[in-house]
Amino acid sequence: DFVTVKISNENIQVQLHKPELLGDKVIASAHSWFLLKKGWNGSRKSIPAAYLTGYFAGKKALVKGGTDAILYRGTDKYTQRMAAALKGVLDAGLKIPASPEAFPSEERIKGQHLKVKNDVEKVKSTIDSEVKSVWVKHAKDNSAQEENENQEKKKFGFQKLTLRSEEHTSELQ
Repeated sequence: DFVTVKISNENIQVQLHKPELLGDKVIASAHSWFLLKKGWNGSRKSIPAAYLTGYFAGKKALVKGGTDAILYRGTDKYTQRMAAALKGVLDAGLKIPASPEAFPSEERIKGQHLKVKNDVEKVKSTIDSEVKSVWVKHAKDNSAQEENENQEKKKFGFQKLTLRSEEHTSELQ
């Protein structure tokens, strides 16, 4: 799997991709626009915004079964914002080969260098609680779906036997 970080004039998008023969499949995606719903003030392309967007994408990837990835930057320059997004994905729990020296300092990730202050830890905590509730719902949905499939298999098997016995009865008449 691989991670891409795209930085525009106003936003950041972080995606986790799985390479496939017919084209890469996006496993998880996060856009810095979601920060506005969390009460974010200021830039959505700052180092703290990049970190949180990467963190959110990483948590989403974990829910969907992602475990490890590498950074794919294409021809894009490796910047502090890209590094912050990558650190967010790493802090979310995905395994990514990276040197700690490649990341911005904690002060910059928390936005202490910015004029407009945001509570990074509060937003991170909100992401964790949202992802946890999605994870629980996902687990419940999967177990309910498995139960339905088991019931359908039993029912289908019974119907199949019934059809065969009806076919044989019509042949005997």
